[in-house]
Amino acid sequence: MRIIAGKYKGRKLSEFEGESVRPTSDRAREGLFSVIQFEIAGSRFLDGFSGSGAVGIEALSRGAKEVVFTDFSRTSCELTRKNLKLVGESAKVLNIDCVKYLSDTCEKFDIVFLDPPYKSEDGLTALKIIGKRDILNDGGLAVIERGSVVNQPIDGLFIEKHKKYGIAEFAFYRKTDKKTCVFAGSFDPVTNGHVQVVKQAKTIYDNVIVALGKNENKQYTFDKFTRLKMLEAAFSGIEGVAVTDFDGLLVDFLKSKRVTDNVRGIRNDEDMAYEEKMYDYNKKLYPEIKNVYLHAEGDFCAISSTKIREMLKNGEDVSAYLSEEVARIATAYLK
Repeated sequence: MRIIAGKYKGRKLSEFEGESVRPTSDRAREGLFSVIQFEIAGSRFLDGFSGSGAVGIEALSRGAKEVVFTDFSRTSCELTRKNLKLVGESAKVLNIDCVKYLSDTCEKFDIVFLDPPYKSEDGLTALKIIGKRDILNDGGLAVIERGSVVNQPIDGLFIEKHKKYGIAEFAFYRKTDKKTCVFAGSFDPVTNGHVQVVKQAKTIYDNVIVALGKNENKQYTFDKFTRLKMLEAAFSGIEGVAVTDFDGLLVDFLKSKRVTDNVRGIRNDEDMAYEEKMYDYNKKLYPEIKNVYLHAEGDFCAISSTKIREMLKNGEDVSAYLSEEVARIATAYLK
């Protein structure tokens, strides 16, 4: 196990003997730091569930101002201190459970890395504490490594992206100030899944602009007036949600509203791949844009607007997918 980049590049670190501890692999560590590389310099970094300390020491090598290491295992803490000595660094190494540390600490960080045992729920518990307490500085980042995809919404944080390296799945959660975001779509029709995404967004933002866009290459079942009417019905009574429409490019609409945060609803891996591709395109037109990925849950992960339109046309029960008023408007339009 070696330091990958920075002033200690190539330095070999000591590892655990046997297979009782699963360190972050060199490949996964390289992938992680390729994502966060521009946020490391000058940062305060917490290496939670630190194990050998390899991730935190990598951060020091790349210019982190300060790193705090926490692990409930005395053996892990001793190994971390040994590895720090190997590269000539000193840092705070705390023999304490990471969840307890986050619950009690008054310190704040720019980046928190969590690598709990894959089968443990401690990482998600730690994320919830980070979201609830003032642990991250404004714009700060919390990263969790798991053996499976992490999609869980966390109050006070939003999922910025996912990355997979071998068996390691990383979820990147960003702290955001309460402000305004845009959730745009064709909403043909607006579903309970869309409403669920907006309600998640409201845990992060003061205001959500639900924006009905126009795609010249798309054939719509419901006309613009009807879709706006359904949107108004779906979001009436939810404070801080505004419904509007726009023509042209989404990035131009975001610029006109002076909004950078673009909420996208995600049902599956295919949705994520498409949205990340569109993000790369939009980033070239509007460098300040920031995608915020919120994940549908339950039955909404498996249902599409296309399927719901078919059910409406066939007179099937859509009460699980549309609000009563939206279903009424849609049914009346199709008669």
